[in-house]
Amino acid sequence: MDIDVDAYVERFMERPSRYVLRGILALAVVWCFWTCWFVVDRDENSVVKRFGEHVRTVEPGFAFKLPYPIEDATEVAVTKVARVEVGFDSSVIDANGEELEIPHEHEMLTGDTNIVHLDFIVQYRAADAPKWLFRLREPDEAVKLLAQGAMRLVVGGHTFDDVATSGRTQIQEESEKLLQELCDKFDFGAKILAVQLQDAHPPNAVLAAFQDVNNAKEEGQKKISVAEGYQNERVPKARGEAKQIVEDSLGYRAARIQDAVGDADRFLSVYEKYRQAPELTRDRMRLEAIGDILAGKNQLIDNTGGNVLKFFDTTGKGSKQ
Repeated sequence: MDIDVDAYVERFMERPSRYVLRGILALAVVWCFWTCWFVVDRDENSVVKRFGEHVRTVEPGFAFKLPYPIEDATEVAVTKVARVEVGFDSSVIDANGEELEIPHEHEMLTGDTNIVHLDFIVQYRAADAPKWLFRLREPDEAVKLLAQGAMRLVVGGHTFDDVATSGRTQIQEESEKLLQELCDKFDFGAKILAVQLQDAHPPNAVLAAFQDVNNAKEEGQKKISVAEGYQNERVPKARGEAKQIVEDSLGYRAARIQDAVGDADRFLSVYEKYRQAPELTRDRMRLEAIGDILAGKNQLIDNTGGNVLKFFDTTGKGSKQ
Protein backbone atom coordinates (compact mmCIF):
# COMPACT_ATOMS: atom_id res chain seq x y z
CA MET A 1 0.00 0.00 0.00
CA ASP A 2 1.47 3.29 -1.05
CA ILE A 3 1.30 6.32 1.32
CA ASP A 4 0.86 9.73 -0.15
CA VAL A 5 3.31 11.67 2.01
CA ASP A 6 2.56 14.97 0.37
CA ALA A 7 -1.13 14.60 1.08
CA TYR A 8 -0.48 13.64 4.69
CA VAL A 9 1.73 16.67 5.28
CA GLU A 10 -0.78 18.89 3.61
CA ARG A 11 -3.53 17.64 5.94
CA PHE A 12 -1.29 18.12 9.01
CA MET A 13 -0.46 21.68 8.05
CA GLU A 14 -4.15 22.43 7.71
CA ARG A 15 -4.61 21.70 11.50
CA PRO A 16 -1.35 22.80 13.22
CA SER A 17 -2.90 24.53 16.22
CA ARG A 18 -4.38 21.35 17.73
CA TYR A 19 -1.09 19.44 17.82
CA VAL A 20 0.91 22.46 18.97
CA LEU A 21 -1.47 23.18 21.82
CA ARG A 22 -1.41 19.56 22.91
CA GLY A 23 2.38 19.58 22.93
CA ILE A 24 2.56 22.83 24.85
CA LEU A 25 0.02 21.55 27.35
CA ALA A 26 1.97 18.33 27.87
CA LEU A 27 5.21 20.24 28.37
CA ALA A 28 3.48 22.60 30.83
CA VAL A 29 2.18 19.66 32.86
CA VAL A 30 5.61 18.07 33.00
CA TRP A 31 7.24 21.39 33.83
CA CYS A 32 4.78 22.11 36.65
CA PHE A 33 5.23 18.64 38.10
CA TRP A 34 9.00 19.00 37.90
CA THR A 35 9.28 22.52 39.39
CA CYS A 36 6.27 22.91 41.71
CA TRP A 37 6.94 20.08 44.14
CA PHE A 38 10.15 19.81 46.10
CA VAL A 39 11.54 18.24 49.28
CA VAL A 40 13.39 20.13 52.03
CA ASP A 41 15.98 18.08 53.93
CA ARG A 42 15.73 17.85 57.70
CA ASP A 43 18.84 19.97 58.30
CA GLU A 44 17.74 22.72 55.90
CA ASN A 45 15.21 25.49 55.47
CA SER A 46 14.03 26.51 52.02
CA VAL A 47 13.68 30.18 51.13
CA VAL A 48 10.96 30.67 48.52
CA LYS A 49 11.26 33.71 46.26
CA ARG A 50 8.60 35.08 43.94
CA PHE A 51 10.18 37.01 41.09
CA GLY A 52 13.28 37.37 43.27
CA GLU A 53 11.45 38.60 46.40
CA HIS A 54 11.31 36.51 49.57
CA VAL A 55 7.74 35.43 50.29
CA ARG A 56 8.08 32.56 52.79
CA THR A 57 10.42 30.09 54.47
CA VAL A 58 9.63 26.39 54.26
CA GLU A 59 10.50 23.94 57.04
CA PRO A 60 11.83 20.41 56.32
CA GLY A 61 9.43 18.14 54.47
CA PHE A 62 7.42 17.97 51.23
CA ALA A 63 6.49 21.42 49.90
CA PHE A 64 4.78 23.15 46.98
CA LYS A 65 5.58 26.33 45.07
CA LEU A 66 4.56 28.00 41.87
CA PRO A 67 6.50 26.88 38.80
CA TYR A 68 9.78 28.49 37.82
CA PRO A 69 10.38 31.32 36.96
CA ILE A 70 7.44 32.57 39.01
CA GLU A 71 8.77 31.12 42.25
CA ASP A 72 12.15 29.73 43.06
CA ALA A 73 13.39 27.91 46.21
CA THR A 74 16.89 28.02 47.69
CA GLU A 75 17.92 25.63 50.46
CA VAL A 76 20.00 26.87 53.39
CA ALA A 77 21.60 24.50 55.91
CA VAL A 78 20.48 25.81 59.33
CA THR A 79 21.63 22.99 61.62
CA LYS A 80 24.95 22.12 59.99
CA VAL A 81 27.93 23.43 61.96
CA ALA A 82 30.39 25.31 59.78
CA ARG A 83 33.89 26.39 60.76
CA VAL A 84 36.32 29.03 59.66
CA GLU A 85 40.06 28.98 60.32
CA VAL A 86 41.88 32.20 61.12
CA GLY A 87 45.67 32.43 60.92
CA PHE A 88 46.16 29.12 59.14
CA ASP A 89 44.73 26.85 56.45
CA SER A 90 44.60 23.17 57.35
CA SER A 91 43.72 22.19 53.78
CA VAL A 92 47.12 23.37 52.50
CA ILE A 93 50.37 21.68 53.64
CA ASP A 94 53.65 23.53 53.12
CA ALA A 95 57.07 22.11 52.22
CA ASN A 96 57.78 21.29 55.90
CA GLY A 97 54.68 19.15 56.17
CA GLU A 98 52.90 21.73 58.33
CA GLU A 99 49.64 23.61 57.88
CA LEU A 100 49.93 26.80 55.88
CA GLU A 101 50.27 29.90 58.06
CA ILE A 102 48.64 33.17 57.05
CA PRO A 103 50.74 35.92 58.69
CA HIS A 104 48.43 38.86 58.05
CA GLU A 105 45.64 37.02 59.88
CA HIS A 106 47.43 35.72 62.98
CA GLU A 107 49.75 38.62 63.86
CA MET A 108 48.12 40.55 66.73
CA LEU A 109 49.20 43.14 69.30
CA THR A 110 48.63 42.43 72.99
CA GLY A 111 47.81 44.93 75.69
CA ASP A 112 51.43 45.04 76.87
CA THR A 113 52.61 45.93 73.31
CA ASN A 114 53.92 42.48 72.40
CA ILE A 115 53.30 40.74 69.09
CA VAL A 116 51.69 37.31 69.25
CA HIS A 117 50.94 34.82 66.48
CA LEU A 118 47.47 33.53 67.31
CA ASP A 119 45.58 30.84 65.37
CA PHE A 120 41.97 30.07 66.18
CA ILE A 121 38.82 28.41 64.86
CA VAL A 122 35.26 29.74 64.83
CA GLN A 123 32.29 27.36 64.74
CA TYR A 124 28.96 28.80 63.60
CA ARG A 125 25.74 28.08 61.74
CA ALA A 126 23.07 29.92 59.79
CA ALA A 127 20.31 30.47 62.34
CA ASP A 128 18.04 32.58 60.09
CA ALA A 129 17.86 31.31 56.50
CA PRO A 130 16.40 34.45 54.79
CA LYS A 131 18.85 36.81 56.49
CA TRP A 132 21.76 34.49 55.77
CA LEU A 133 20.75 34.40 52.11
CA PHE A 134 19.91 38.05 51.46
CA ARG A 135 21.70 40.35 53.95
CA LEU A 136 25.27 39.82 52.74
CA ARG A 137 26.72 38.54 49.52
CA GLU A 138 29.33 36.31 51.26
CA PRO A 139 28.23 35.60 54.86
CA ASP A 140 30.96 33.00 55.48
CA GLU A 141 33.67 35.51 54.61
CA ALA A 142 31.91 38.08 56.79
CA VAL A 143 32.11 35.70 59.78
CA LYS A 144 35.86 35.32 59.23
CA LEU A 145 36.50 39.06 58.95
CA LEU A 146 34.39 39.85 62.00
CA ALA A 147 36.14 37.09 63.93
CA GLN A 148 39.52 38.66 63.20
CA GLY A 149 38.29 42.06 64.36
CA ALA A 150 36.73 40.68 67.54
CA MET A 151 39.84 38.67 68.44
CA ARG A 152 42.15 41.66 67.88
CA LEU A 153 40.02 43.79 70.20
CA VAL A 154 40.01 41.13 72.92
CA VAL A 155 43.74 40.36 72.62
CA GLY A 156 44.47 44.09 72.84
CA GLY A 157 42.98 44.06 76.33
CA HIS A 158 45.16 41.24 77.67
CA THR A 159 48.86 40.69 78.29
CA PHE A 160 51.01 38.33 76.28
CA ASP A 161 51.12 35.84 79.18
CA ASP A 162 47.31 35.79 79.29
CA VAL A 163 47.11 34.99 75.58
CA ALA A 164 49.85 32.35 75.63
CA THR A 165 49.13 30.64 78.94
CA SER A 166 46.69 31.36 81.74
CA GLY A 167 44.02 33.53 80.10
CA ARG A 168 43.08 31.43 77.08
CA THR A 169 39.67 30.37 78.38
CA GLN A 170 38.69 33.92 79.26
CA ILE A 171 39.86 35.18 75.85
CA GLN A 172 37.78 32.53 74.08
CA GLU A 173 34.67 33.49 76.03
CA GLU A 174 35.15 37.23 75.51
CA SER A 175 35.85 36.90 71.77
CA GLU A 176 32.85 34.60 71.27
CA LYS A 177 30.55 37.08 73.01
CA LEU A 178 31.94 40.05 71.08
CA LEU A 179 31.75 38.22 67.74
CA GLN A 180 28.10 37.35 68.34
CA GLU A 181 27.37 41.00 69.14
CA LEU A 182 29.01 42.09 65.87
CA CYS A 183 27.04 39.49 63.89
CA ASP A 184 23.81 40.66 65.54
CA LYS A 185 24.65 44.25 64.63
CA PHE A 186 25.00 43.34 60.95
CA ASP A 187 21.93 41.09 61.35
CA PHE A 188 22.77 38.45 58.75
CA GLY A 189 21.49 35.43 60.67
CA ALA A 190 24.76 33.98 62.00
CA LYS A 191 24.85 32.05 65.28
CA ILE A 192 28.32 31.73 66.84
CA LEU A 193 28.75 28.39 68.60
CA ALA A 194 32.36 28.47 69.78
CA VAL A 195 35.72 30.17 69.43
CA GLN A 196 38.70 27.88 70.02
CA LEU A 197 42.29 29.07 70.33
CA GLN A 198 44.69 26.69 68.60
CA ASP A 199 48.19 28.10 68.96
CA ALA A 200 49.70 31.23 70.45
CA HIS A 201 53.41 31.95 70.28
CA PRO A 202 55.73 34.91 69.80
CA PRO A 203 57.35 35.72 66.44
CA ASN A 204 60.10 33.34 65.37
CA ALA A 205 62.76 36.02 65.99
CA VAL A 206 62.15 35.96 69.76
CA LEU A 207 60.89 32.40 70.09
CA ALA A 208 64.11 31.10 71.69
CA ALA A 209 64.09 33.85 74.35
CA PHE A 210 60.43 33.19 75.02
CA GLN A 211 61.14 29.50 75.55
CA ASP A 212 63.92 30.38 78.00
CA VAL A 213 61.50 32.53 79.96
CA ASN A 214 58.94 29.73 79.99
CA ASN A 215 61.55 27.24 81.16
CA ALA A 216 62.53 29.59 83.97
CA LYS A 217 58.89 29.98 84.97
CA GLU A 218 58.40 26.22 84.95
CA GLU A 219 61.52 25.74 87.07
CA GLY A 220 60.32 28.40 89.49
CA GLN A 221 56.90 26.79 89.66
CA LYS A 222 58.52 23.41 90.30
CA LYS A 223 60.51 24.84 93.21
CA ILE A 224 57.39 26.49 94.57
CA SER A 225 55.59 23.15 94.39
CA VAL A 226 58.44 21.42 96.24
CA ALA A 227 58.43 24.13 98.91
CA GLU A 228 54.67 23.90 99.28
CA GLY A 229 54.96 20.13 99.60
CA TYR A 230 57.58 20.52 102.34
CA GLN A 231 55.38 23.10 104.02
CA ASN A 232 52.36 20.83 103.83
CA GLU A 233 54.43 18.06 105.41
CA ARG A 234 56.15 20.04 108.15
CA VAL A 235 53.34 22.37 109.24
CA PRO A 236 50.89 19.61 110.28
CA LYS A 237 53.73 17.76 112.00
CA ALA A 238 54.82 20.90 113.86
CA ARG A 239 51.23 21.60 114.84
CA GLY A 240 50.92 18.04 116.14
CA GLU A 241 54.13 18.38 118.13
CA ALA A 242 53.02 21.73 119.54
CA LYS A 243 49.67 20.26 120.50
CA GLN A 244 51.42 17.33 122.18
CA ILE A 245 53.64 19.71 124.14
CA VAL A 246 50.60 21.69 125.24
CA GLU A 247 48.78 18.51 126.26
CA ASP A 248 51.82 17.30 128.20
CA SER A 249 52.10 20.70 129.89
CA LEU A 250 48.45 20.65 130.84
CA GLY A 251 48.84 17.14 132.21
CA TYR A 252 51.96 18.11 134.18
CA ARG A 253 50.18 21.18 135.55
CA ALA A 254 47.19 19.11 136.63
CA ALA A 255 49.48 16.55 138.30
CA ARG A 256 51.45 19.25 140.10
CA ILE A 257 48.25 20.92 141.26
CA GLN A 258 46.93 17.62 142.58
CA ASP A 259 50.25 16.91 144.33
CA ALA A 260 50.26 20.38 145.86
CA VAL A 261 46.68 20.02 147.02
CA GLY A 262 47.49 16.61 148.52
CA ASP A 263 50.61 17.94 150.25
CA ALA A 264 48.61 20.85 151.62
CA ASP A 265 45.88 18.53 152.87
CA ARG A 266 48.45 16.27 154.54
CA PHE A 267 50.17 19.26 156.10
CA LEU A 268 46.88 20.56 157.46
CA SER A 269 46.05 17.09 158.79
CA VAL A 270 49.44 16.79 160.53
CA TYR A 271 49.15 20.33 161.83
CA GLU A 272 45.75 19.56 163.34
CA LYS A 273 47.17 16.51 165.11
CA TYR A 274 50.21 18.51 166.20
CA ARG A 275 47.96 21.22 167.62
CA GLN A 276 46.08 18.64 169.64
CA ALA A 277 49.20 16.76 170.92
CA PRO A 278 52.45 18.55 170.11
CA GLU A 279 54.87 16.29 172.03
CA LEU A 280 53.41 13.07 170.78
CA THR A 281 53.27 14.33 167.23
CA ARG A 282 56.92 15.45 167.32
CA ASP A 283 58.04 12.03 168.56
CA ARG A 284 55.99 10.26 165.92
CA MET A 285 57.35 12.45 163.15
CA ARG A 286 60.90 11.95 164.41
CA LEU A 287 60.46 8.19 164.43
CA GLU A 288 58.94 8.23 160.94
CA ALA A 289 61.85 10.29 159.65
CA ILE A 290 64.42 7.95 161.24
CA GLY A 291 62.52 5.00 159.79
CA ASP A 292 62.72 6.50 156.34
CA ILE A 293 66.44 7.19 156.71
CA LEU A 294 67.30 3.71 158.03
CA ALA A 295 64.88 1.83 155.84
CA GLY A 296 66.31 -1.47 154.61
CA LYS A 297 69.16 -1.55 157.17
CA ASN A 298 69.75 -3.68 160.26
CA GLN A 299 69.00 -1.55 163.34
CA LEU A 300 69.46 -1.84 167.13
CA ILE A 301 67.43 0.31 169.50
CA ASP A 302 68.85 1.25 172.94
CA ASN A 303 66.29 2.73 175.31
CA THR A 304 68.39 2.39 178.49
CA GLY A 305 69.04 6.08 178.56
CA GLY A 306 65.62 7.04 179.74
CA ASN A 307 63.70 9.14 177.34
CA VAL A 308 66.49 9.10 174.77
CA LEU A 309 66.34 6.38 172.10
CA LYS A 310 69.47 5.42 170.28
CA PHE A 311 69.42 3.70 166.86
CA PHE A 312 72.53 1.87 165.83
CA ASP A 313 73.25 0.98 162.21
CA THR A 314 74.71 -2.55 162.31
CA THR A 315 76.55 -1.80 159.06
CA GLY A 316 78.88 0.35 161.13
CA LYS A 317 78.15 3.60 159.32
CA GLY A 318 76.83 5.48 162.31
CA SER A 319 74.06 5.92 164.78
CA LYS A 320 71.00 8.17 165.20
CA GLN A 321 69.29 9.55 168.28
